[in-house]
Amino acid sequence: NTEFKILHGSWIYHFIGADLHQASVLSTELLEIANQIGDDALLVEANRVHGQTLLYQGEFAESQLHIKSALDHHNPQRHSLHAVRYGLDPKVCCVSYWSHNLLYLGQLKQAIEVSDQAVVEANRLGHPYTKTFAHALASFLHQHTENRIKTADMAAAAIDVARVNKFQFWDRQQTIFQIWAGNETWADEHSVGLLK
Repeated sequence: NTEFKILHGSWIYHFIGADLHQASVLSTELLEIANQIGDDALLVEANRVHGQTLLYQGEFAESQLHIKSALDHHNPQRHSLHAVRYGLDPKVCCVSYWSHNLLYLGQLKQAIEVSDQAVVEANRLGHPYTKTFAHALASFLHQHTENRIKTADMAAAAIDVARVNKFQFWDRQQTIFQIWAGNETWADEHSVGLLK
């Protein structure tokens, strides 16, 4: 659907630009289109982006509903090209965000377990961007819990894949997490220079 693709691109622009109000408007429109058409692949993506937007707006319980809906509509066999089309495996993305919602809702133990599931699934799939994403979101989660060892481990795994695939954003961002974790080997002159 051409309209869906155009709105999705616009959503990415506004979401990455931190214009969450406009991202919310666009993700709501994406959801309406997906519901009208009734296509499972569109429903997966629309619910994912709407749930993701709601998470960043602090609407954790409502975000969970949309993330669950995305997961309910997801069929790995039918949606095998989803990561190619949208750049990221929807299950791994949703499970990663699910873990953050759990964390912010005060369910720490569950959040860590769910985050671990996302990392295992990303490693199983082997899709480089999905793998980098899952490890990066896991490092965020562990940084929020002030677990320096797990933060450093997840950030290192994200950096390894990011460097091989030239995902500079993730490489630089996760280097910050390595430095936060106190991993001296990452706080070298080269890494600090990359951050400047």
